[in-house]
Amino acid sequence: MWKTIIFLTAFTIWGCASVQKELNRGNYSNAVNLALSKLKGKKKSEKDIIGLRDAYQYYIAEQLRKVEQLKLQSNKDSQILSIYEAADNINSSIKPLLPLQDQNGFVTDIPLIDVKAEVAKYKSRVADQLYFNAIGNLEKGGKMEARKAYDQFQQMINLTGATSHLQSLRDEAKKKGTTYILALGEIDSKISVSKAVKERFMSLSSSTLSKNWQRVDITADKRTPYDYELIFVLEDFVLSPEKESSREYIDKKEIEESAGTSSRDNEKIKRKIEVSAQVVELYQFKEAQVKGKVILYDVVKKKNIYSEPVTAAQVFENYASTFKGDKRALSDVSLKRIGGKPIAFPSNDKILGDAVATLKKNMEQQALKAYSNL
Repeated sequence: MWKTIIFLTAFTIWGCASVQKELNRGNYSNAVNLALSKLKGKKKSEKDIIGLRDAYQYYIAEQLRKVEQLKLQSNKDSQILSIYEAADNINSSIKPLLPLQDQNGFVTDIPLIDVKAEVAKYKSRVADQLYFNAIGNLEKGGKMEARKAYDQFQQMINLTGATSHLQSLRDEAKKKGTTYILALGEIDSKISVSKAVKERFMSLSSSTLSKNWQRVDITADKRTPYDYELIFVLEDFVLSPEKESSREYIDKKEIEESAGTSSRDNEKIKRKIEVSAQVVELYQFKEAQVKGKVILYDVVKKKNIYSEPVTAAQVFENYASTFKGDKRALSDVSLKRIGGKPIAFPSNDKILGDAVATLKKNMEQQALKAYSNL
């Protein structure tokens, strides 16, 4: 008998080295999963069967020890449930494979420890505690407490399934935990812009500005008690005049070229020469600079709690170049610009509108930071 046990132990260590390595390290869950992966195929070996049997025995013993230790402590039901659920999942993976038999007829069974009753028991206990805590947080009335309540109701739904009662409580927590913000656009009375530019600036997006716990409306809803007003202000802009300038310059470069072939040894002869090209360049430039600020106004306290300046610019640049002479003399910069043509300058409305659109994006990013913790 002892010889048989010694043989089987040696066989396990020799033939199931990877599983044994995980067991030696105390990684019993990894050992079980590794052993299971070896037994998923059609061909099952005796060493893999023994590997799973040993790994499961170590694993389940460790998990039950952990549970007994946690039972001695308070508020550990959630951790105990996680352990039982993991053990139940392991059982579900092993059960379809039983009884285990290799291709040579070796058969063994693994006595699984049924934990389904414990899973149900602790799932009920955890759900009861979540419900008690969630109701307590909801009754406190604060936004942060309501958000905790929402998470707890959602955990309950994930744990026990959705009911109309739980969904109603979760929705109530969502409503109480949400910060309501009304977004407004303003243009300083000192400046005048076209209708098209005004529309580009004033067209705000609720979906872009809203976050999980911050709902931003762009149209006031009389039924909504707003906590804050988010104000985008276009304060000023500067349009540069259309600038067009031309210049001429010469690119020079020393290059090697063939000068024939040596009659003595038939080798190619090279000589250095200087080549040049005259470049005529036309440069076009126009710019719009805009500035504004983002304001967050506390409706209850009736004061600004945030104000930050924001700027943006839109630049139009164009190069049109031609050359005379040897193309090989052109610099990399000149080569990139050769072939361009003069084009029409953008209208004031177009360049200003593009600058305003960029400004608004910058403002949106600034705003998201301003109320991220509200």
